[in-house]
Amino acid sequence: MGGGGHLVATAGGLRAVPEDTIWRLEPHTSVKHDIYDGYLDAWFPIILRTFRSGTYAEGFAGPGVYRDGEAGSPIRALRRLRAMRDRWPELRDRPVRFVLVEKRRDRVEQLLTEFRRELAHPMPGGEYRDAALHILVRQGTCEDTLPGLLAHVDAKKAPVLGVLDSFGGGSTQQLIRRFARQKGGEVVITVEPQHFVRNLDPARADEVFGGPEWRDVDELPPHVKRTYIARKLTEAIRAAGFRFVISFGLETARGNELLLQFATNHPTGLDRFKDSLWGADPIGGARFRDPNDPEQMLLDLTPEPAVAPLRRLLLDHLCGRPARTATVAELRTFTREHTLYRHKDTAPALDDLLARSEVSHRRWPHPRPRPHARPDAHYRQEYRTVHPGLIDRDEEKAPMSIYPLMLPGWEDLSTWGAEDDYLYAQVTRNGLSDDDGPEFWITPHLQPTCRTVNELSQAISEVTLVDRPTVLQAMTLGVQPAARRSLGLPDTGSV
Repeated sequence: MGGGGHLVATAGGLRAVPEDTIWRLEPHTSVKHDIYDGYLDAWFPIILRTFRSGTYAEGFAGPGVYRDGEAGSPIRALRRLRAMRDRWPELRDRPVRFVLVEKRRDRVEQLLTEFRRELAHPMPGGEYRDAALHILVRQGTCEDTLPGLLAHVDAKKAPVLGVLDSFGGGSTQQLIRRFARQKGGEVVITVEPQHFVRNLDPARADEVFGGPEWRDVDELPPHVKRTYIARKLTEAIRAAGFRFVISFGLETARGNELLLQFATNHPTGLDRFKDSLWGADPIGGARFRDPNDPEQMLLDLTPEPAVAPLRRLLLDHLCGRPARTATVAELRTFTREHTLYRHKDTAPALDDLLARSEVSHRRWPHPRPRPHARPDAHYRQEYRTVHPGLIDRDEEKAPMSIYPLMLPGWEDLSTWGAEDDYLYAQVTRNGLSDDDGPEFWITPHLQPTCRTVNELSQAISEVTLVDRPTVLQAMTLGVQPAARRSLGLPDTGSV
């Protein structure tokens, strides 16, 4: 760090928080910027095409430049916006707002200097505005100042991407909740797990976690504390209102770790952020780890990642499921929503599990194969963990049943059936693809267990908004008359 600072705890010991106006760019920060750049390259065009405007917000904006002249995140974000507009001229007139907050006056002045140089504009009062770009820079604390500024620029009308890149203490659940309630709101948060392990500010930490439960970390063995904090932070973000949250510990060759978390309510945002993560440049030997991986394996940044951690996560997931079984679609959904990996990484991980004889595999014909679909789409595929003491019993089980769901507007791909002692359904409205899994899964892993056709028809009714008698009739029409009675269905198609 340039010019001195005070010390805070990190996973690798103690780290200096800079006191000078600008400081040296660390290798792991370079990787972080590369991830942000990759995501902004996707976020700007998607948001401007879909919503016609958007807001980029930072709560710890910094000085906008590093000691050797490298651009900080606000300036890099502006450059990504300009590059996007050069590539897609039709988006040039769609307005974007930059809302930037920095606590220290000297860094605010430096940030304004960088923007004045970039824009060739004096930015009086810390503000720039034209028909397609509004930049607002203010001094203040993130928690106290940022929400008011977002309201001032009327950011609620369009999606907001919030970057809450603190020096370790994270952001409160109350602030994160504001982004979760925002239309199309997303947030990137950086945290030093060791900040909470060392219990440096317990009262504020309660606000970050949404309560004092995190304090149980004091009773845990040292080697699991970091993972426990990461899990509690993820739970706090989900409790704030975000459906999808991914976390990863970004490491450098010097041993420091920064927990970076991304939260969104849209699966496309989740997919694009993961693409930017795996596509980042591994600068200075930086690597990262998935906090969910029991072995905490360090991973290299590469487009074709090592799948050993995913293999372990999938196996643990299968072991916790009813009958230790899941379909490919379910496993791809798990990979997508609960790991750092992309859903396309599921296949090589499953191939590894099969090669190691840790899972078995079966498939059965789709009840309505599509004539122009790829060959494997003609089958439903299922994986099951291999347990030596239970193999014979499992092989004696009857195969699961699968029937078409003849529900108008949903009948092209939707199915239902029975396995073991429960019923399930895979429901997708007409016109959508189920190549990455159905639109709605009704299965004990995701929903209350349905053991009767009345319970299942009610569950299908709730996700499709079709009345239950119509759903029950649609279930009945897809089953041969001779099999209806054993399933508890009416003898005829009318109900």
